[in-house]
Amino acid sequence: MTVKVQKWGNSCGIRIPKIVLDELRVKEGDSMDIKTNSNEIILSKKMTVAERMNEFNEEYIPKEYFESSDVGGKELW
Repeated sequence: MTVKVQKWGNSCGIRIPKIVLDELRVKEGDSMDIKTNSNEIILSKKMTVAERMNEFNEEYIPKEYFESSDVGGKELW
């Protein structure tokens, strides 16, 4: 995908296509980290703690853990 660099005040900018924003779950007002590497610009979505925890829970903790009804205060320690 190719985008064009355009003047924006005293700086330059690019428009990020909606399909890319949707894929990365980026919306207006989100913060982004920007880095350079040789001839590359690397943009990364800066995630909130809540977003990171939600991603962690979805990836590492089985869904059944949150939906279990076997917990009734009778746990043995």
